[in-house]
Amino acid sequence: AAQVLIDSMGGPGKWSLNEMVAMLNDPSIKYTTTPENVMKYAVFMHEIGSIKNRPTSIPELFFPGVDLQNGN
Repeated sequence: AAQVLIDSMGGPGKWSLNEMVAMLNDPSIKYTTTPENVMKYAVFMHEIGSIKNRPTSIPELFFPGVDLQNGN
């Protein structure tokens, strides 16, 4: 998985295989299909001027069909 990720990012360069494996195995990183803290990040991006419009709800940030029932 680490090599696939490196290859998808343009190949070796910024991350070595060992660094990517360590990052993927980091217990403090949670991998999930449920959006988490997306609204918090989007509001922050608006506050610092990275995005023009402040989102009012999480569905504004995703394509139709994404399960947002438990997302935030």
